[in-house]
Amino acid sequence: MGLWFRQRGGESFRANSRGVVLEQNERKYKQLYEDAPVALFRSALDGTLLNCNRACLGFFGHSVDESPENCLNKVCVTDYYDSKERRDEFIEALKKDGCVDHFEVRLQRADSSVFWASISATLFLEAGYIEGILYDITLKKILTKTERKILRFLLQCIRNNKIAKPLARSVRTIE
Repeated sequence: MGLWFRQRGGESFRANSRGVVLEQNERKYKQLYEDAPVALFRSALDGTLLNCNRACLGFFGHSVDESPENCLNKVCVTDYYDSKERRDEFIEALKKDGCVDHFEVRLQRADSSVFWASISATLFLEAGYIEGILYDITLKKILTKTERKILRFLLQCIRNNKIAKPLARSVRTIE
């Protein structure tokens, strides 16, 4: 079975309907991948970025208007880790378990500004690559001045048993 199509010149041709549907679905999923608000990536074990979406480029400080394919040769994810040791821990965890969830790491953008990320990834060892998602969690890591004061106060209270017990009771009632 197939569908018949007529071209502008009046010439008809037959197309496999499954092929047309497959092509349409492929375009939809590619657009979904490209426009996702989270960073999606595939990288080699050595850090070479093999594929990514626009959000991933933006996280690392590259232009999101530029095609990801044009940036792939420019980006090696190992260069963006704040600590080489943390990258090694990430790879070891992947090798041990095959996947990691919510691995927190400090990364640097192309302009050297620092941000915090949570990475969930799967290792495809035989194929030699990692696929994953990267979330920017910087705002969750930054405490406001008021939060710092409260934290210091709470730590002092914990050390002072006289204050700690009533405080613990009042915290439970707030929940």
